[in-house]
Amino acid sequence: MTNHKERRRVTTSLLAFPVLAGCGEGLSSLGGSTTNSDAGPIGVASNSQKDVPTPDCTVVPTQASSITANDNAIWTLVGGVVLRNGVAPSVDPTHDVEAIVAKNGILYLQYQGNFYGHPMIRSSWPSPAGTWSTSAVGRPCPISVTQDCTVVPAASAGLMTSDGAVWTLAGGVVRRNGAAPSVDPTHDVEAIVAKSGTIYLRYQGSFYGHPAIRSSWPSPAGTWATSGVGDPCPLSITPDCTVVPTMASSLTASDGATWTLSGGVVLRNGVAPSADPTHDVEAIVVKSDVVYLKYLDNYYGHPAIRASWPSPAGTWGSVGVPNPCSFVVSPDCTVVPTAASSLTASDGAVWTLSGGVVLRNGVAPSVDPTHDVEAIVAKSGTVYLRYLGNYYGHPAIRSTWPSPAGTWSSVAASNPCSAGQVISSTDSRVFTWLDPRATFAANASPTDGRAHLINQVNFSLISGSDRNYPAGGGGGYVLDSIADPGNSARRSYYHRIGPLAPASYSANTYRSGFGTFGGSSGLQPGQTYWLAFEIKPRASAVMQGVGDLAWFDLHADSSVPGPSPFSMFSDSHNVWALYVRTGPGNGTGGALTNVANIQSITAGIRYKFVIQMKPHWNLSANPFLHVWLQRDAGTVEHIVDQPLIAFGYPDAPVSMHFKLSLYHFPQNTPPTWSMPSDRVEAESKGLYIFHEGSGTPTLNATNLLALLDSI
Repeated sequence: MTNHKERRRVTTSLLAFPVLAGCGEGLSSLGGSTTNSDAGPIGVASNSQKDVPTPDCTVVPTQASSITANDNAIWTLVGGVVLRNGVAPSVDPTHDVEAIVAKNGILYLQYQGNFYGHPMIRSSWPSPAGTWSTSAVGRPCPISVTQDCTVVPAASAGLMTSDGAVWTLAGGVVRRNGAAPSVDPTHDVEAIVAKSGTIYLRYQGSFYGHPAIRSSWPSPAGTWATSGVGDPCPLSITPDCTVVPTMASSLTASDGATWTLSGGVVLRNGVAPSADPTHDVEAIVVKSDVVYLKYLDNYYGHPAIRASWPSPAGTWGSVGVPNPCSFVVSPDCTVVPTAASSLTASDGAVWTLSGGVVLRNGVAPSVDPTHDVEAIVAKSGTVYLRYLGNYYGHPAIRSTWPSPAGTWSSVAASNPCSAGQVISSTDSRVFTWLDPRATFAANASPTDGRAHLINQVNFSLISGSDRNYPAGGGGGYVLDSIADPGNSARRSYYHRIGPLAPASYSANTYRSGFGTFGGSSGLQPGQTYWLAFEIKPRASAVMQGVGDLAWFDLHADSSVPGPSPFSMFSDSHNVWALYVRTGPGNGTGGALTNVANIQSITAGIRYKFVIQMKPHWNLSANPFLHVWLQRDAGTVEHIVDQPLIAFGYPDAPVSMHFKLSLYHFPQNTPPTWSMPSDRVEAESKGLYIFHEGSGTPTLNATNLLALLDSI
């Protein structure tokens, strides 16, 4: 017997016979009135009357048992052989034909995955003049191949593979184009699923694979793999206590069925139940493979795997039960979007913020503000939105949303999660007060004992009383005081550096910011200070490939080269890192310690820092460092908690001076601008430093964050 590979070679040779003249003629050339002169064989009825021609793209055997041509000839497929009025062809392929399909007056056979055409009106059949085209063509009628991981019987219509075969499951038996296999397993198959060109059957809990294109089916050559494998398409079963529609749009059960809620009606795989409740369902939730519907505040359970759906046998429990999944209500003062992506209220409703619009269970309000909302935060059963810097409250449980009855309060309030008191600029504990609301001249004054702002080449602070600082170096750098883009009633510093900034100062660095010098007028070792500052990076400061940037540091006087004993840098991976270093400050460096990393810096977020420090190089002086961070109005994080840590210079002069600056120091040689953009931008709220001491209000993180919120 010729094996499969040998037979394929022989077949190719036979198909190489030339096509006789006229073989390409179709219905248009031969005419629709042509009659069939062939006498049908015994058992085949003569077509004395015209039958209705079969529509184009009808496939035998998957869609029909035969194709009727315009001349009333009937084409069938029996045992892999094409028959025209019951007569087989006299030339190859005379076996293993997988399917036939008609298109535009041509009949195509599918053989070894390819298609070969033949005019459907052919009086010389089965002579060689009626041979098939020798060149394979593409599929004449594109098919809709079933998506990978579709499961039968959940998809009751079956699976269609790339060869056009349809796989079904009936009575526990797998069928390919209606034919069952001749080898085990021939019974008790639980499911079939397609993945990457292979059909898998599930039998006794294991999966067995079979190539989806198999011309020898159902012979033993087309058998299943003998070794069971794992599920080729593991279901993404919905976690317990997922709620529709507040947490997800659908639930997937362990049998692959999808449960949804549409117009108050529960659907399983798109089918509604035949028993109550069939309307006004408020939510569905899954727990321990039981789906519960919420109806009139009670819950009714239904097994997630239910073959009899939607018959009454598949009905819901008749007795209401408590919520099977108590909602995890968001803690007070959780802020969206900085601390979480959503808030969950005590009624299970989920509040989100999308494109500046507040949504409750995905629904937007019908009254203002319906745009440009900056954040939402929950406190004591009320949800607050922040709009133009102010807060407006809304009861968290509101059944009338989004009607006007569920509107926001019309009176602006302060941040409900900031009980801090704002410290005055005239407080006796003020050491430095760098405020974007003041003129540059006032901030730079060397006579007030506070800021002592220096005049550096890169930003050249001017001495006049004007608030706005013009671009320098052809627009390469800017230091300006601007209306806060998030709240026009407040002000911010705008920092920008670019390749045109002068590069003559301090080893070709690019700077836009503030600093102080002044000998012994800086922060003194052994004394305790509180510092507060805020930075809001713009997109250009966090884009991929941005190099190292310094944002804040403490450094020595110009007579001591450094390096800095306290600094905050960001790198090309959008990570802010805080470091401390223990002298000496003569340029030789010292032990560098990373005390905190802030991951995934995001443009447009207000990063507010409060620092309490007692710098000293000797542990016997009990030096310490604490740093708190708040992102927008989010949770306050205690990111550095070092009750005993040495940092500072042991050599004179020992005082430390600040630098709050957007500061780039190129690492290439020679130092040149190497950023992915022509600019790097950020905003800040200045810097506020205080001596430790008694007074009202108390110096603490809460009150200093309130100060930053007031600028």
